[in-house]
Order: sequence, then C-alpha cells, then structure tokens
Amino acid sequence: MGNRRFRYFYDEEGFCISADADFVITGTVYPNENKPEGPFGDHIGYYSLTHPFPLMKVHKVYHRKDPIWSFTVVGRPPQEDTSFGALIHEITGTAIPQEINGLHAVHAVDAAGVHPLLFAIGSERYTPYQKTERPQELLTIANQILGKTS
Repeated sequence: MGNRRFRYFYDEEGFCISADADFVITGTVYPNENKPEGPFGDHIGYYSLTHPFPLMKVHKVYHRKDPIWSFTVVGRPPQEDTSFGALIHEITGTAIPQEINGLHAVHAVDAAGVHPLLFAIGSERYTPYQKTERPQELLTIANQILGKTS
C-alpha cells in the first residue's frame, strides 16, 4: 500500500503507533469493569436502551499535523441520508425489480429520512379462483422487500 512499508513508532508506554494515522488513541480496556452507555438515538427516532460496556482508560491521544476528523451530520434531510439514498437508488434501482417478480419500481422517500419509508409499485398477476380481490402477491412482494433490506 503506497509502495512503502508501514511506518510506526513505539511510545514511552510501549504502544505501537501508526505514523500515518490522523488520530491514535492509546489505552487499556478493562473487560470486567463496565460502565453504563446510552441511551442513544438516531435520525429515524429509534433509541437504544442503556447497556453496560467495558471500560477503556485512555492513556494518550496522538494526532498528526493537520489531521482530518471524518464525521457525518445526522439530522433533517437533506444531509447524509439524501446522498446515501441517491447512491443506493443509482446502484440498485433497476436491479430490485428484476430480482423480485411482480415488482415494478421502488422509491425511498427522502423527506422521511430515506430509511423508514419506501414506496413500491407491484401488481397482482394471478388470482383465478378468488371471488373477492384481496392482496396476495402484493403481500408476498412486500415481505420479499423487507427480507432483502433487513
């Protein structure tokens, strides 16, 4: 990678540090010493409960000159959901209807945050013995979509 060897050094505590990393956090994890973490919320309204997690005691934080701290902003669209949703549609938009019989098109709704609302167009193609029309194949299509996306 990069036509050179991995550049590293050891700090005074013996931790091996990447010389090319933007940030390195050194510390010790205590797996039998837990602290509560959470609850956490996300942009579609789901909140995880508080759970115990192993404790890490940080020794030092290293960074190189002019480091880049990557992050995404979570909030009302248009933000990362809009970009990811557009990319997912571009990559999979025509493939999904070819994969699921009876499905004609799908569209993840950006205003809903892309994830929680998906429109799908499908069709009932074969119900010769039913006196009343009820969705049969559409329910199968919906379950196939849920099975592929979860």
